[in-house]
Amino acid sequence: MFQIDDEFLASLGLAALPQDEKEKMKAHIYETLEMRVGMRLASGMTDQQLTEFEGFMSGDPTKATDYLNKVLPNWQSDQTLQMSLENERRFAQEQGIQSNSNAVISEFAALKWLETNFPDYKNVVAEELEKLKNEIKTAAPQILAASNVAPAAQVQQPGQVDAAQQAYPQPPQPPTANPSLQQPEPPQYPYQPPAQPGAGAPQQ
Repeated sequence: MFQIDDEFLASLGLAALPQDEKEKMKAHIYETLEMRVGMRLASGMTDQQLTEFEGFMSGDPTKATDYLNKVLPNWQSDQTLQMSLENERRFAQEQGIQSNSNAVISEFAALKWLETNFPDYKNVVAEELEKLKNEIKTAAPQILAASNVAPAAQVQQPGQVDAAQQAYPQPPQPPTANPSLQQPEPPQYPYQPPAQPGAGAPQQ
């Protein structure tokens, strides 16, 4: 288990980033890891499996609760779920935003689905995380230089990107079951870093 926190960034050579740039970078790392793992998992899913998995993240909590009621009758008292819900509530309170427990439950259902259908998914997470860490370590000088050029206190101008996006661009989106359907966002994959909205801590 690991946490995407300030200590994690320090291990990648990014301890000198301003704090608001650190928060952007932590979110960027999580999203990039999520995307890459999602692409690998999606490549091994049938259309039916992909549709079922994406259903957990469609925003309809009924899909998640129906599945959990079938496979884990006492899921409401699961310790991992309760910890993720508490982390999400704490994050929402700190940020002054509305808590979204349905997103946490949906990701928890997706996690249980993965454990059943793709039991080696944790190895995929570990492999992609290691690749990502090596890439960020290599890019760390450029990331720090970009931050110094555009200080965190400066108002971002149109066309300007933050240090994380400038030095480490976003990867492509994973495929969907039906490529002709344009989704507003890619499916979310549950690696659960603490204090992220609607997510808990990554597991290996």
